[in-house]
Amino acid sequence: MMRRVTFPHQLLPPRRLPALLPLALALAALAPGIAAGEAPVSREQAMLIALDIISPATLDHNVTAFLTAAPLPAGSAIWPFDHEEHQRTITSPTWFCWINDDSQAFFTHPTRFVFIDQMTGLADVRVEGWWPMLNGQELFMSDEEMTDFNLIVYSCIHKESIGGAP
Repeated sequence: MMRRVTFPHQLLPPRRLPALLPLALALAALAPGIAAGEAPVSREQAMLIALDIISPATLDHNVTAFLTAAPLPAGSAIWPFDHEEHQRTITSPTWFCWINDDSQAFFTHPTRFVFIDQMTGLADVRVEGWWPMLNGQELFMSDEEMTDFNLIVYSCIHKESIGGAP
């Protein structure tokens, strides 16, 4: 599933665009990978995309979702535990969200891997059965990560404030 999300900063009225041209040119020089007129998707925007995919208003089950603290760099490899044949190699900076659709199950169950391209905002959702592995290491499975309310962006089971304000 691929989605294009437009953010308010992309809807500036035409009369303001000429005033922003010098700033846009300066930013383009600093970040040549950014398409003209596009700003990279921030973590807060990636969080909103993930929440749109989770769709809390329609949930009928407990969900916990995690979002990486920074985009994964190109060359990173991610796959579900025990299924390296499902490996996906990141080709451009990508936010990664793991939606655990039964976070208290200790057996194979549906989980969603959400890849959000940092430059386009397009989201690719893949249904898997286990937690993610990043470059051969478990991701979001340590006690520290599982209770880090900066990484947890949605939870039906945690009671503390999570994910920061999007």
